[in-house]
Amino acid sequence: MAAFARARVAMRKTQTWLIILAVVVTVAGSLVIWVVFQPNPGPPRASVALLGYTNDAKGVRLARFAITNLSSSPMYRTRSYGILIPSPSDWEFQSHGYFPSQRVLGAGASEMLTVPAPTNQPTWRIWIMVYTDPGHTAVTQWETNAALLRATLTPGYRVNRYSIQSDPVVSEH
Repeated sequence: MAAFARARVAMRKTQTWLIILAVVVTVAGSLVIWVVFQPNPGPPRASVALLGYTNDAKGVRLARFAITNLSSSPMYRTRSYGILIPSPSDWEFQSHGYFPSQRVLGAGASEMLTVPAPTNQPTWRIWIMVYTDPGHTAVTQWETNAALLRATLTPGYRVNRYSIQSDPVVSEH
């Protein structure tokens, strides 16, 4: 009889732990699904303004830009940038490069960046790649999308990258 009672207590403990585990898995799964299906915030609003020119220690001419996040949410500025030059139909890449680091710009935040100014090019502009929503939500969405794509499934959320560009820069020679 005592063995039977101990077995019942052990079974109740096991059932309790299974119920707790099921609740935790359900809540965690629901949270992941909720995060993954959040609407895309859309393109960030940002300005890229030429501040002027300077030279580095080697005498290379550098263009200084201010990037300002005009959105109400943070944006993630990647390391990638490009120099665009006018073509007969649109703008085309002349060159590309990388900033020393990437950065999250909070709402209303600004930063100054320098890039080598193109030589022998009277008109040009800078192109910078950014993402919206750089927080934990985006990381979860990106990782979930990658897992779904590996499983050949279609993700419910698309990770969008955007480019921001300066106004055309007319070089002063």
